[in-house]
Amino acid sequence: MKKYLPFLIFAVIAFLLFYKLGDTFLTNWDEAWYADVARNMARTGNLITPVWNHQPFFDKPPLYYWLSALSFKVFGVSEFAARFFSALAALGVCVLTYFLGRELISKRAGLISAVVVGSSIGFLYRARTGNLDTLLTLWLLLSIYLFYKGLENAKYFLWMGFFLGLGFLTKGVVVFIFPVLGILWLWQRSWTSQDDKRRMSFWGTCDSRIYWGVLIGIFISAAWFLASYFTNGQDFLSGFSHNQFGKVANSTDLLKSFSLDYIGYLKSGLKVWFLFFVPAFVYALIKWRDRKVLLLSFFVIYFGILSISENKSNWFLVPLFPIVALMIGQLMEFFRWKWVIGLVVVVALFQVYHFRAEFIVPETERDEVRVAEAAKNLTNPETPIYLTGLSYPTTIFYSERKSFATYGGGYSKGAWWVLPESSWSEILKTPVYIITTNQEFNDNKYFKDYNFQTLYQSGDRKLIKRL
Repeated sequence: MKKYLPFLIFAVIAFLLFYKLGDTFLTNWDEAWYADVARNMARTGNLITPVWNHQPFFDKPPLYYWLSALSFKVFGVSEFAARFFSALAALGVCVLTYFLGRELISKRAGLISAVVVGSSIGFLYRARTGNLDTLLTLWLLLSIYLFYKGLENAKYFLWMGFFLGLGFLTKGVVVFIFPVLGILWLWQRSWTSQDDKRRMSFWGTCDSRIYWGVLIGIFISAAWFLASYFTNGQDFLSGFSHNQFGKVANSTDLLKSFSLDYIGYLKSGLKVWFLFFVPAFVYALIKWRDRKVLLLSFFVIYFGILSISENKSNWFLVPLFPIVALMIGQLMEFFRWKWVIGLVVVVALFQVYHFRAEFIVPETERDEVRVAEAAKNLTNPETPIYLTGLSYPTTIFYSERKSFATYGGGYSKGAWWVLPESSWSEILKTPVYIITTNQEFNDNKYFKDYNFQTLYQSGDRKLIKRL
């Protein structure tokens, strides 16, 4: 039975990830956002210029779009296809957590760690949506695993570089944090050695293939970056650089931006496992030395960067779930109880069952989708749609119409689709299609002088036309 236990555990995790994966509509924001980009790529074959809402969209690198476009080609355009590679990557993360635990701790600790990450509610929920985070975590974990393998056989450093490149093509520069830490650690080890000749050589601190590995990652990243720049120019450079660096506070705002919100996010994502994480983290601080200190350092640095960033979102924690799970695996291994795996499985099953409603994507967009589909059927492809609220990427995906949020604020280069409320004075001069709610319609002072026809309504949301 022990021989087949890992396969049984991974089969259960796969079930949790893929069960009713496509049964709910795509949600605001990012999931529907990315799905629209991928669908456009699948239709046009243009893999260099992402398009969202009929305009170029340069916020993120393209790998997840490429994979989702492939998924749309294979499965057809559907919710399942939009989420397929996110869920598949999450399964890969659980398997890799197991192998990384075997490499650094023990086989049993690896199995415990896989169970922990595969039953963490925050990880499961994000994995079951069509987002970038689990794919980024997969490449990050692969590069970490291959770094450790490279310490035994340096050829693995070259493969590490390949997956660093894929990580960059998924979400950007964050994937390079760990190899930089690894190189610094190898330099430190060399400089504290007794080999004076080795200490004199900057490049001799470790096998040169680790540098070639990092260069491979940089080359893959630069090839896409330059292709996008030469194709799209300054618009690409401005959009991509803002998304990569603009959300981290500058030095004068560090104190304002710093918060401990992510402790709460981690607690919410781990649920019961958070009770194990607290002593596991303390144990790691005391006991993790040599190779394992790199994982601990990565956790602290990554968590610290998130804590000072201006944009604080719970899904940014996804890459840390496997490391948290390894800490818990190490703690449970310390007790050396024969029945510890059974205890972990029982806790995991309890958690998954008790919080099952929290990792199944809720059907919150039903009315929005129905109205958006009505807009698609009742308008021409060239017809723009105006919205009185900001919650609309799902509307854009299901209506396939260029849409503007005209609710307040104003135009900016990074949010061209948001128009000031005063724009209604010009918009309403001709018959237009509008998606609104009863409350938003009644509150809009610009609507009072016009007559409107309700074309379709679902719940509180409706499609109207200015007559």
